[in-house]
Amino acid sequence: MYTTLAPETKLKNRLKRQKRAQIKTYQQLAELATTATEKRRYLGLAQRIEQQLKLSK
Repeated sequence: MYTTLAPETKLKNRLKRQKRAQIKTYQQLAELATTATEKRRYLGLAQRIEQQLKLSK
């Protein structure tokens, strides 16, 4: 028998999923970046989001 999740839990899980997707997107952009500055910017953004995810657990 399954139990339904509370609406706030569903929202939190969705936000975490979106953040993980954002991290992947920024990492892919960093791989495609042509300059070191762009690469650093995207990797920095990905790391910032990862930190937010770790703190929200």
